[in-house]
Amino acid sequence: MTPVEINQLLKERFPQYIAERPAYPEIKETPAVARPKPLVRSAVILREELTVKPEGAREILQFLREDERLNFDFLHAISGIDYNKAEPLGVTWTLSSIRHKHWVCINTRIARDNPTIPSVHDIWPAADWHERETFDLVGIVFIGHPNLKRILCADDWDGHPLRKDYIFPTEYHGIPTGKEVRWNS
Repeated sequence: MTPVEINQLLKERFPQYIAERPAYPEIKETPAVARPKPLVRSAVILREELTVKPEGAREILQFLREDERLNFDFLHAISGIDYNKAEPLGVTWTLSSIRHKHWVCINTRIARDNPTIPSVHDIWPAADWHERETFDLVGIVFIGHPNLKRILCADDWDGHPLRKDYIFPTEYHGIPTGKEVRWNS
């Protein structure tokens, strides 16, 4: 099945959980740094992503794993996204089926002030590391995760470094931290 066919199947099976896709910001054709070829968001990828309501995400993901027509047995990534300080946070699951050789991206948006969503650790054991990383760096709490603790930052680190409102500390336990340097600065 193509991602478009998979999305259509999910829209028919779970119409109550399908959300309107949020508007993406306008993408400038001119990159910040001169490159041989500008980086531009692919219209094909955007068309094939599906946005679901957070209360239905786990049910849809379970269906994707268990339905024989789909059999999404491989979890590539769980990504936590902070689009903008004023917007909800996002979670994206990227899945594929080894048997059927198809893939899909499922997105959801969750409240910034209470960023919780059910864990899929029991569906795909590989979600363990992905959910811990997303918790550590973006602050999204995966309810039901058996060992949700920091994985990259120190246990007593303040804040979540990939949040737009994060302020990089000048020191950690009296040790000066390095200046944050952007790749294009």
